[in-house]
Amino acid sequence: MKLFKKKTKKQQAAQARRQRRSHLEAQGEVPLWSKNNIIPAAIFLAYMGLILITCFFGQSPAGPQLLPNQTPKFRIVADFPFSYESKIERERLTEERKQRVAPIYKLDLEPFDAFREKILILNQGMSHLKTQVGPPAESLSEIEAFTDEFNTKYKMDISPNDVKTLLKLNTKTRTHYIEEALAYENEIYRAGISSNKLKTSSLNPSFISIEIKGRDVEGNVQTTEEALLSLRRYLKIMDVDPEVSMALFRILKGGIRQNLIYDAARTEATIKDAANSIDAIIIRVNEGETLIEPGTPITPEQHERLTAYRKALRTHQEYGIGFSALLLERITLTLAILLASLIYIRLGVPEIQSSRKNLILASSMLLINMIFIRLLLQCGDAYLIPLNPMFATLLPYLAPVALAP
Repeated sequence: MKLFKKKTKKQQAAQARRQRRSHLEAQGEVPLWSKNNIIPAAIFLAYMGLILITCFFGQSPAGPQLLPNQTPKFRIVADFPFSYESKIERERLTEERKQRVAPIYKLDLEPFDAFREKILILNQGMSHLKTQVGPPAESLSEIEAFTDEFNTKYKMDISPNDVKTLLKLNTKTRTHYIEEALAYENEIYRAGISSNKLKTSSLNPSFISIEIKGRDVEGNVQTTEEALLSLRRYLKIMDVDPEVSMALFRILKGGIRQNLIYDAARTEATIKDAANSIDAIIIRVNEGETLIEPGTPITPEQHERLTAYRKALRTHQEYGIGFSALLLERITLTLAILLASLIYIRLGVPEIQSSRKNLILASSMLLINMIFIRLLLQCGDAYLIPLNPMFATLLPYLAPVALAP
């Protein structure tokens, strides 16, 4: 009986301690450093650390978000000198260099070489014909037969009357005139004959680059019409009878054709070389220099400068391990808010503490919402806003709290 009485006394003592602890908790007189307070305090500090890391760690301290073409109502001034690499200025200079690159054409001389060979064969044929027939006036049928055969064989369009006119000259004189006219036509070919839709430089349409067997030369490029007029003027100033001059022009004008071929591959390679030759453009900003003016739309250059300033400001205020003055301020403010909330819950709504399940669920959902919001902000700053500034207006509506009922 004594054994049962002893156990009963122990049970009564434990029950008395539990009742006394419950009474002390209800009266708020539990010792501060008791085991029952240390564990919740550690959980509270760990939860506060998660909130700080989720919301503030690595955040830029540069103030409100500003977008290009937005009109600010305040002025932003650089608190310290800094420098940055300007991608906008480099792209602008690259575009100017691209426009200065003249399109490149290859000069095709093969058509003239083939045409010259046919004219020389025609001259040799006329010399042979003159030795076999009589005067041109008496041998028109032979001339027509010779011309038809030549046109059929070499795919030319030579008139028998022009051949008859040239046969009036002796062989030496006729050969001299033909070779001199072909030499001038060769000069026209080597200078270049283009169509009316020739690609030229955007900044200087009168300049083009022509490649001749691997060499770039400058020349007076002419259109087909201009080349024909040039050939006709040259034949007129030759010491020759006008009838012979017109006959030579009608024969040689068949060799005037476009011989400039646009080299797209080499032009593109030249443009890339010009763009790659541009070094990085470094812009230096002095202390006290105005970055954003109130009442003036923000230009892309100002937005780039402000973004660079924000990065420099974060680096400038860091203490070496990622903690900045602003982050320490936020830690203090967060601790004060959480302590005030804890005091309010313990004094104002103590029934919340009795449901551990609801307390864990509420704190977990709050932390998950903060994580999603931080991810949205990070993705927006890194990818969406640089791609399209309009995404900045959509980010608040993508947050989980905005989608909640």
